Amino acid sequence: MATARRRRAYGGWSPLITLFVALLVVVAVGLIGLVIWSQITVRSLDKPMIGPGTFTDEQDRVKFNVLTGWQVIHDGTQIRVERTDGSLPSYAIELKNIHAINLVVNWDCSTLPQYVPGMVKGIVPWDAAITFMSVPCAQRSNEDVYVHVYLRMNDGSQRIAVLAFAPLDGVTWIVARTDPFTGQSSADLIGAMNSTVTSARR
Repeated sequence: MATARRRRAYGGWSPLITLFVALLVVVAVGLIGLVIWSQITVRSLDKPMIGPGTFTDEQDRVKFNVLTGWQVIHDGTQIRVERTDGSLPSYAIELKNIHAINLVVNWDCSTLPQYVPGMVKGIVPWDAAITFMSVPCAQRSNEDVYVHVYLRMNDGSQRIAVLAFAPLDGVTWIVARTDPFTGQSSADLIGAMNSTVTSARR
C-alpha cells in the first residue's frame, strides 16, 4: 500500500512545474513572433520607395521629397536615392551638425558663400577642388536657402562629384551628395538633389 501511495504522489506534474512549462511555451511563441516581425520590417525597409513622394529616414529624423523617376533605398542606417532606370548617379542623404561642417551660428545668405569651401571640407572625405558653386539666396532674397557644388577629384582621374545642402533647423543641415563618378552631371540630377534638400523638414 505504501508503494501505491508513492506512485499516486509522484505520478503527475506539480502545479509549479506545469506553470513553468506554460511560461516557457509562451516565451518561445513570443520570440518566434518577434523574429518573424523583424524579418518583415527589414524587408520593408530594404524595399525601394519610388517617387514622387515624401519619405523619411529610418529614425524618422527628417522628411524629404523625391521626384518622379527616383527611388529611396534604406541600406542599414544609410539612405540612397537612385534613378529608377540607372541612367544617372545616385546620391546619399546625410544630416550634418553645423560644427561638423565648419559653419558659424550667425551665418546669413550674404555671408554664406564665403563659408562654402570650409563646409565642403566638412562634408566630403575626398581631396577635391570646387569647380562651381551656387548660393541662389545670396543673389535673390526670395530664393530657397540651399547650396549646390561641383567638385573635381585631385587625384588626376577627372572624376567629379555633386553636392547639394540646405539648413534643416538652426544647427543641422541636410546634405545630398554623389560618390565620385566619371562623365558629366545633368540638370535632372541637380534638380533632384536640390528638391530633396529644399523640401526637407522635421
